[in-house]
Amino acid sequence: MGTLMAKPYLRDLRSDAERLQHQVGDWVVAGVETTAPWPTKDQVVPYQGLDFILRASTEDRAPTVCLNARVHGLTSAQARDAILRFGSAMAWSGDWRFEVTMWVGGSHPIGIGRMRGSMVQDFFDVDELGAINDDDTATALAFFREGVTTHNPFYAFLNLYKVIAFIHRNNEGKVRGKWISEALPRLTERRAVDRLAALQKDGTDAAKYLWEEGRNAIAHSEKGTFVNPDRIGDQERIERDLPVIQAMARLAIEEHYGVHHRLSPKLARRSPVAGFLAVFGEDLRQTVLAGEALGKTPIKVPDSLTVLVRRGGDVHAFEGMVISAMDQVEDGLILMMCSADNTVRLNCLVNLRSDALEMEHGDIEHDLNRSSRSSLDVARRVHAFIWAYLCNGSLEIWNEESDTLLGKSEPYMPVNMFVRPAWHDECLAALATLQANATDD
Repeated sequence: MGTLMAKPYLRDLRSDAERLQHQVGDWVVAGVETTAPWPTKDQVVPYQGLDFILRASTEDRAPTVCLNARVHGLTSAQARDAILRFGSAMAWSGDWRFEVTMWVGGSHPIGIGRMRGSMVQDFFDVDELGAINDDDTATALAFFREGVTTHNPFYAFLNLYKVIAFIHRNNEGKVRGKWISEALPRLTERRAVDRLAALQKDGTDAAKYLWEEGRNAIAHSEKGTFVNPDRIGDQERIERDLPVIQAMARLAIEEHYGVHHRLSPKLARRSPVAGFLAVFGEDLRQTVLAGEALGKTPIKVPDSLTVLVRRGGDVHAFEGMVISAMDQVEDGLILMMCSADNTVRLNCLVNLRSDALEMEHGDIEHDLNRSSRSSLDVARRVHAFIWAYLCNGSLEIWNEESDTLLGKSEPYMPVNMFVRPAWHDECLAALATLQANATDD
């Protein structure tokens, strides 16, 4: 596969996509029709140890997922299974359609004819994909993918109900019906809530109705026609029921397998500063939140950090940063970091009350020697760091020894200010002029 960067979080996923596609191998390529926002440039999406390449569509080429089976020690059949599982993760992450329309293979990733239409975005965020840790989770998400992908409402309902039946496959009859009764009041998606209200208004027992509808669709179709695809009334009824069964399938997956979905914000998510919490420990956290002084309590911190700003596919990083000091404040700890030569300094807040990593754009500074080209190079890097952060970038801090993420901020939203591209261009031009006139290395 070639030499990759030692630190996976610093990979240039677009450059890697271009490089990897030149490698000879046993390539498996899936042409897809999807409602997922596809990247406008080819990029690698590292997922569960495999490098999937999302190849952008063009006027005559469909969006494709490419995987080099040989590099990863897979057979072609195993590579296809891996792509389908990856597609299930994509479908789950946004309720997006993901349908493989064609498979091709060869020594290089060849193109496939264009699909009917697509939605695109600049970069696909790898963090959007939930982990599929075992075959049962993969099966449930595969049913979910089929349910949200098909245009046929009857087939969609069948597969979404299969999610519930598969998860509660040892709880037949009234036990499964009991879970449905308990799940319905917990649904929060607006379309599902509205449909349940309509059923209630008609005097329908929604739990019994959905249980019977699913039970007949899966296990008892031979005992009588429950729905007739030729009756438009049945089709419209099933279409109205789909938001409810989809929300229930989503809830069943989350409860049973712990795979978080973006439409369920009330469910527990991993803390954005979980790495720092593990380093600091719960006792220190409670001491700070109680307003008690830490005094001379020793705090062991990593010896070397990478601090970066990520905005889509753009990454601007400073490696070898160290924590030079910490300051206790009401909500947490302010980390004061600097480069090995102390020419770059950055402060950020680990907010222990709200479990957040926070930084203002002015919290990074550097020493500037106008006669030194290397110093001006650092100035350009600092400016690029600040500019990416101002443009809704996220701050990340990594432990270099273990390559673990300590904390990640929300995308930065400037308050009471406008981000001016002209300012960015002016700063770069001024630095270029200084560098052209610099006399020292």
